[in-house]
This record gives sequence, C-alpha cells and structure tokens, in this order.
Amino acid sequence: MLYSAREIFLEYYDQADMEPPSYFPRKKFEDYQELARKEWLNIFQFRKDAFEINEKENTVRFDIDQFVKLRERQTLINMLPNEEIVSDTNILVIKKDIFFDFLGISDRPSWMKKLTSILRK
Repeated sequence: MLYSAREIFLEYYDQADMEPPSYFPRKKFEDYQELARKEWLNIFQFRKDAFEINEKENTVRFDIDQFVKLRERQTLINMLPNEEIVSDTNILVIKKDIFFDFLGISDRPSWMKKLTSILRK
C-alpha cells in the first residue's frame, strides 16, 4: 500500500519537474523488522542462559513463557520470520542459522572466525 503511494508522489514530483525532497523515502521502510531484530537481540544477549542451542538439530530452544506474559508472547513470536519457527508450544523452537542471521550475529566463537580467516589466506 505504501509502495503505491510513494510511486504516485514520485510521479507528482516528476510531472512538476521537481526533485523529491531529501527526506522522501526511496525504498520500503523496514522499521518493524529492525525493531523486532533489536528486541530479540536484547533478549538473547541478556537472557543467554535461557536459550539452549542444539547443534545436532540446528535449533535454538527458548522457554518463552518463563520470561513474558501471554499477551507479549504472541507479539514476540510474530516478530520472528515465519521460516524460523519450528515449534511455538511452551518451549519456542527456532532454526538456529536463520535465527542468528536474523539477529545479525555469528554462532561461531571469535577464535574460530580468526582461525578460519587465517586458513583461507
């Protein structure tokens, strides 16, 4: 919906032979995704002990009910990308790789990253 409105206004500027102002949005505004990422990153960083990483299954388990009220629970789950969720019963199970990509973090220890970069040279 906002895409269409943005395109219409760009047409108006074009017809008026004017440049859109510098603050005019040129692309989709994804503040909700950034808010969701920051919210989950904060939870992960400050409640790290509540997350159980299963390397064999490539999943992360989180007892979400232990930390949030029922109303907030669904809001937090809805913030995650759909393809990330394996199960959202009492224990939230999410795909590890997708979750870490969503958070913008690496699941490899820093010493492993350094070793990998040295070996690639």
